[in-house]
Amino acid sequence: MPRFSRPIGVAIIGTRFGNLHAEAISEMPDRARVVAICSATEEHARQSAAKWGAEIGTTSFDEALCHPGVDTVHICTPHHLHAPMALAAARAGKHILTEKPIAATLEDADRMIEAAQAADVRLMVSLNQRFLLHHQRAKLLVESGVCGDIFLCHATFLGFSPIKGWRFDAAQVGGGALIDSGMHRIDLLRWIAGDVVRVQAASGRYVHQAMQGEDTALVLLHFASGAVGHIACSWGVRTPVREEALMLAGTQGTIWTDNRDMSVRHTNDQTIEQETFPEVSYPDSVKNLIRHFVDCVQTGTPPRVTAEDGREALRIAQAAYTSIRIGNPVTLERSSA
Repeated sequence: MPRFSRPIGVAIIGTRFGNLHAEAISEMPDRARVVAICSATEEHARQSAAKWGAEIGTTSFDEALCHPGVDTVHICTPHHLHAPMALAAARAGKHILTEKPIAATLEDADRMIEAAQAADVRLMVSLNQRFLLHHQRAKLLVESGVCGDIFLCHATFLGFSPIKGWRFDAAQVGGGALIDSGMHRIDLLRWIAGDVVRVQAASGRYVHQAMQGEDTALVLLHFASGAVGHIACSWGVRTPVREEALMLAGTQGTIWTDNRDMSVRHTNDQTIEQETFPEVSYPDSVKNLIRHFVDCVQTGTPPRVTAEDGREALRIAQAAYTSIRIGNPVTLERSSA
């Protein structure tokens, strides 16, 4: 894989969350630059291109992709577009960073991974919550054994989210709240607690009746280690502050994380300790992931969050949807990711 000694050229596809990607790129001008902006609307494309100094702002994905200065493509679009855009980018020899989930279906995820491997380009999924320092600290604490063996874990995403545009359409989302906001919770628990071998789930549409997918889901996970866990995810909980938290209970102690103050606490029979990392916000975690992706492209090193990690998180979510449909647990084969 070739290395880049010059700033890499980036095409940002999608101008809603894509503007955060463009901001991150603009903060490292010696390493990367925004070359092209693509949006569904001409006005947004033109405005974003002007704001971030891109050479072109366009509604044409092909025009952005084929610009001679583009080396990498950041896909920040509705989920169902991730696969066709990534496949086209791989065929064009461009490195790919896609927002989560990797795709709307496992079949699409597999096609993306195969295409990237065939083209010898990087494919990374923006599971940016791994780049929050309190989550990294929680993982290190688990690996240190300070809490003993993890036997129970819990993850939440609970808040009220106004649903707009394409998120009404289950086909574009690939489901609802679980495959969207819940994807981070799935990935974090798998990253920290290990592989998932069985899934059972329930869901409903209780608040956002105009949605086609679920606004609320509850997922029970069985891990290869023997631990059990669950994820509660909802876009319908009216609360002053959205709850995004983890709990990891071990035989010798317990760990909690909370995104509200970027804190991690751990306790055993004698002590309780708390650390906070307020200098790293949610946008910072996205920017840190993007910097890491730029490093991987420039040096040819593999990303810390692989495409296979993204696929495995999607596989767990799809198993949850199957469980909801059939009303029974779903057993997963051991993953090689």
